[in-house]
Parts: sequence; C-alpha cells; structure tokens
Amino acid sequence: MKGIICKNSQDLAKSIHECQKTQHKRYTLRPFNRYDHEKSMWWLIPSTEYPAYRYGKYFVCENGDGTYSVGLHVEKGLEKAVEHKRELMMDDTWTWHCFVKALKNGDIENILRDINRKVDGKVGIEIRVEIPDLKETWEYELQGERFIKKGIEKEVDIKKIPGNIINTPKIEWYWVDFYITFTFQKCNQDNNGHELSDYEIVKNLLESLETWVR
Repeated sequence: MKGIICKNSQDLAKSIHECQKTQHKRYTLRPFNRYDHEKSMWWLIPSTEYPAYRYGKYFVCENGDGTYSVGLHVEKGLEKAVEHKRELMMDDTWTWHCFVKALKNGDIENILRDINRKVDGKVGIEIRVEIPDLKETWEYELQGERFIKKGIEKEVDIKKIPGNIINTPKIEWYWVDFYITFTFQKCNQDNNGHELSDYEIVKNLLESLETWVR
C-alpha cells in the first residue's frame, strides 16, 4: 500500500486544499470536530454554506491504524420529519439525487475500477453506507475488478445499493451517509519511493469524483 508523509489529518486536508486552488472550483475547508482540529475529519466543501448537508464534499481523516482515508461524502436527508428537524429535510437541490443515478447506471462502478487500475491496486478502495439511527453500516471493498461485501465476503453488484437503501423499512425517516474512501499509509522518511504526493491524491483519486462535489 502506498502512503504519504504527513503529520495529521489537518495538515493533509490543508495540503489537498492548497493543491486544488489552481482548479476552476474553490472549496471551503471545515473540520467535523471544531475542538480538536488535528484529529478531526475534515471536509472540503464547494460552498461557504454551513451546515452543508445538501452538497457532495471531499473528506480527509486519519484512521486509528496508521492510515489516512480521503474520498467523497454524500448525504441523504430526511424525506419526512417532525417540526424540529425541518433543516434536515432533503429537497431537489441535494447532490444525493444525481449521485444515486450515477451509482445505479454504473458510472461510479466504472470510475472506481479505472482509479484502481491507475494506482495499480496500491490504494484501498471502499464504499461505506451508514444509517446512523438504525446503527447499520454496509461496507464494500474493491478487490481487483470485484466488489466484495465485507462481513459476508461475497461479490456484489454495487448498482443495487440504491435499491437496498430504498427498501430499508421507513427509510424516508432516516439519514444516510454514503462514503467512497481511498485509504493509504501514513509514512515517514524511510518509505522513500512508496509515497503519494498531495497532487497525486487529487489527480489520481479525487478528481474523477468532482462531478458530485456540488
């Protein structure tokens, strides 16, 4: 597995943010945990709006096993809600709608396989779906050309994930977090020749998903 020499998730997020400043989009850098920036997950949001639930956004986090993950985070808001949760209601402006279409028609699947070939399988590629209120997490790992559902270690068709979400009982009342993650090592100077640069992370991993950072 390849890696990057970087102090923490905050430094990596800032480095990726700087690398993207030359592109046509501008991103707002925000921590999930504003009280502990160094350990927090960070978002790169295509707006100054906050909260930014309706936007697809890049994320950066440090895992507890000596690795970093970066990728895409898309949220499904509530389709029904009680009065005090009106701000969590999803409407037609949410990125979720176009993202799910791309998942169902195979665009996401093809992009992830292309990325895996580009990096020669040396970066971990996974999909994670979380339904927090139900305490449910579904995880899928790309192994070569196949997506394997973790836990049952069985090949699956990820185009069916949207249908699985829709078929979850009372899903209109529940929030969904959808992550596409790229995972690589946290390196030191001894890993010479095996490092990723911030430019490579943007160019080879994140840039292909830019369509849904909106």
